[in-house]
Amino acid sequence: MKKTLLLILLLSSASYAVETDQFLAGSHVLRDSSDSINEYINNKFEAAILKVNEKKREYACRNLADDVLSEIVGRHSISALSKFAGTSAEIERYPDNSIKMHDYINDLSIYARAGFPFGLVAISRTINVGGVYVGTDKLGHFSLIGRNYYRAYLKNLDKGLSKKEAEKAAVVKGIGQEIHFLGYMLGGVLSYGDLEANFQGLQFAISMCEGENPYLIKKNGDWIKNPERTFDIKNIINPKMDESYKPPFWSPRIWRRIAPNIKNVYCDLKENPLYIERMKFYESKISINKNDDYLKDFFKDRPKFDRNLENIDSLCK
Repeated sequence: MKKTLLLILLLSSASYAVETDQFLAGSHVLRDSSDSINEYINNKFEAAILKVNEKKREYACRNLADDVLSEIVGRHSISALSKFAGTSAEIERYPDNSIKMHDYINDLSIYARAGFPFGLVAISRTINVGGVYVGTDKLGHFSLIGRNYYRAYLKNLDKGLSKKEAEKAAVVKGIGQEIHFLGYMLGGVLSYGDLEANFQGLQFAISMCEGENPYLIKKNGDWIKNPERTFDIKNIINPKMDESYKPPFWSPRIWRRIAPNIKNVYCDLKENPLYIERMKFYESKISINKNDDYLKDFFKDRPKFDRNLENIDSLCK
């Protein structure tokens, strides 16, 4: 009965619960997709603002911020933005869509022969965002789960928590969900890249209405997008979302099955001049943020999840 329930839960969230494989794409050169993604998101920004202004009534900025994210997510989609990045002819992906998902998962990716649940869920393809190679799934985390974080943040504010307390509580709740439902419990994969994308979605949502230069302002009684605050997806996507640079935590069962696959590609990849230069670029962009602090605090009493890159590098010795 428990296995049946788990399968139902998995299938109900399959379009969201995807993994990704930047090891496979690491030695390839992809065209930067930033401009296309920026145009897509800016169009959704304007659509949400237009709908609100047409109502000709008072509308709280926090509600409009939620509407913007909902436009990006899509009404009947887990993430219309991820779907756009995964299907649009404007965006180059690896592997491209001529490779069937079955072949991608079972023949090419590090999750080949990894067993349950990888025959049931999708593996997102890799795109280039400002020089950072990420799975299209990270855009879904940014928009959908970022919106969920934001809603939790607002509820925490309404309960009387300070902004700092409300943010931390929202993020900690999200980490727990990633472990117990969205990621590790179902698929044996705890993605730190997903958690970073979730956090960046929250920061984007907060910045729409808060701070000295918010994205949303009023002019002549109508909401407008602040002309002095330009959205750029390159400010959202960062190297922590590249899972070859910041690998997930895999359960022992999954790790035993995929370690040989990672060894087969990573030991050559880490010597590839293109990959070496990309890693140098990453190091120039990386910085510690509040999400890193929240994660460190959350996992300090959970030694089960204590593993880092040394485990991958050790495969090549």
